[in-house]
Order: sequence, then C-alpha cells, then structure tokens
Amino acid sequence: MKQIKKGSLVCAFRRSYPGVGLVIHRERDLVSYLKIDVELLHRRKEIENSKDLTGRVTMEWWGDIEEQITNSTNQQVAKEFLAYNHYGRKKVLKKDFSYVKWIKKPSEFAQIIHDKEGWIPSDWLRVV
Repeated sequence: MKQIKKGSLVCAFRRSYPGVGLVIHRERDLVSYLKIDVELLHRRKEIENSKDLTGRVTMEWWGDIEEQITNSTNQQVAKEFLAYNHYGRKKVLKKDFSYVKWIKKPSEFAQIIHDKEGWIPSDWLRVV
C-alpha cells in the first residue's frame, strides 16, 4: 500500500463517490502540532457517564473547547481536529490528518462536500 505524502493523489475511498484530491500537507501528530490538551476530549466522556448532566457542566466544557481552539497554533486546523474527535468515545483519537485540495469533491453521506479543500483524517484516504 502506498504511503500518503505531500503531493499524493488521493481519494476518500469509503464514500459512495470517492472524489479525487491532492495532498498539500500531512501532519502525523496534530495534537503536538496544535498544542491541544487531549484530556479535555476525554472529559466529555466522563460528563456523559455521570448522573449530573446539567447544562452548566456541558457549557463549561464547550467553553474550554473554544479556549483550546483560540489558544492553538492554527485555529482552523484545531476546529477540524476537534470536530472529528470531540465526542471522546473513540478508543484512539485521530491524530494523523492531511490537508487535501479536492479536484473532484467526494460525497459526504447524502451530499457532496462543499469545501474545495480541507483537513481530513489520513486513514479515510487512499492513494490513487
């Protein structure tokens, strides 16, 4: 299997229409790149498991998430990373992301991805 690297032509192979895109940048460990506190993501799972599901606790958690985004080295990438990982239910967080510029956009569930470029987990991509 070919490695995804800068300049690779890739597709989102799990989608019904996989599309075709060019990898502009790949970051194997987005947590250290963004300087995000990963424990904050795991705290969401603790909140859901507790009996105290008050709005105050959840709002404090979302406030902490927004603070993490603001304090990160790249706010747009931090938003994408937290969007994929914010539930904290996954055993292993997705840390390996690629910035892809789509030539032909892949489908996303029932619709086509609207952005022509963006960050996506590298394990969702395959070299064409």
